[in-house]
Amino acid sequence: MNTIKIGERTIGPENPAYIIAEIGLNHNGQLHLAKAMVDIAKQTGADAVKFQKRSLKDLYQKKVLDDPKQGEKGLQYILPFIRDFELSDSDFCDISDYCRSQEITFMCTPWDRPSSDFLSAIGVPAFKVASADLTNFDLLEYLAQKGRPIMLSTGMSTESEIEATYQFMKASGVPFALLHCNSTYPAPFRNINLRYLQTLQEKYDVPIGYSGHE
Repeated sequence: MNTIKIGERTIGPENPAYIIAEIGLNHNGQLHLAKAMVDIAKQTGADAVKFQKRSLKDLYQKKVLDDPKQGEKGLQYILPFIRDFELSDSDFCDISDYCRSQEITFMCTPWDRPSSDFLSAIGVPAFKVASADLTNFDLLEYLAQKGRPIMLSTGMSTESEIEATYQFMKASGVPFALLHCNSTYPAPFRNINLRYLQTLQEKYDVPIGYSGHE
């Protein structure tokens, strides 16, 4: 399992690097900006673009959605932005079709089960799991049942957590990759520690990548 396949591309040793342009929520909830970012990613030669999708009612308690001040400090700040910048399901369908027309792969991070169901239904070829969900085995098991390759970021995780997730994913039988990541926003160059990629490559027989926040 030292390679995975996304569309027609094989990813792993002896293959060209697979470049994913992170769009995330930087479209500010505006479809025309999302498409413009797809265009830019295509022009730069990226292989794929990646968005994020959440079902807020499945991720957060109603009392927090009604009043973000009842959540932790970071959530108080970011939740209003997430709510305002979320694209509709029809927007995601439109973007997926647009990516297909521009011959660039559409990818997306599902943060919950309903989002993974939706993305599976519109044909996303692989799932990207955020660092925060590296040990969310409930979500990982659900994603594995979809039978698509999974890429997992390892930011904020200990080596024992990475090992536990590796063993869990190996048991699932689904092709997967591990991405070294420093989850500081932005990550200072002195803290990125790119040589840890070599450690991951020596330890695990799966494709190893880098998720950059610098």
